Amino acid sequence: MNKRTHPIVRQERDDASLIRDCRNGDEGAWEELIARYRRLIYSIPVAAYRMASSDADEVFQSVVVTMLENLDRLRSAGNLRAWLLTVTRNECKNRLRRIRRFPHVEEQEADALTQDPPDVIEGLHRVDREHRLARALELLDPRSREFLTAFYLEEPRPSYAGIACRLGRPIGSLGPTRARCLEKLRRIYLQLDAGRQAAPLPAAPPPAAPVWRLGQAGSL
Repeated sequence: MNKRTHPIVRQERDDASLIRDCRNGDEGAWEELIARYRRLIYSIPVAAYRMASSDADEVFQSVVVTMLENLDRLRSAGNLRAWLLTVTRNECKNRLRRIRRFPHVEEQEADALTQDPPDVIEGLHRVDREHRLARALELLDPRSREFLTAFYLEEPRPSYAGIACRLGRPIGSLGPTRARCLEKLRRIYLQLDAGRQAAPLPAAPPPAAPVWRLGQAGSL
């Protein structure tokens, strides 16, 4: 009997296919495209620029409209993620510039708000890394994704015994299985990284540890 194996990468439509299908009127492709990048678009104003949720909502809506209006141009875009980073970053800057319209904000303060200080640059790179890590987790085979989700993402975190019981595995096998799942995640993450264009962001210090190893420190 052949041993059943699980593919490392879950098959789904790539960005180019989704954009093509959107241009052909496929509403499902548009919904899938928005779902894929909602986290990235929304996290930039919230996590990098520390905007209020109402402002982040406005940024998100504006970026989505811009993407819809530029589907023809995106057909030949090599990297939708990089394009969205640029558009969302610019929209955040534009929204901050509007603060100048309020009389209680000094001109110098408004100028400072439209620049990217080191903490914002670091936040942009962190959002980009977290987006790629989340995408790698989405592309992971279901059993490995379930395993890593139970270990690192569920709240409250289940016990080893609870995870072993749920997955039907002996407790002693959890450590080696976790290592194999993290290795699969690392490989997918590196594939995503190798196939992308350079992010249009200012240089920032690299993370203290490889992203796929952060789970070993208690978070993923």
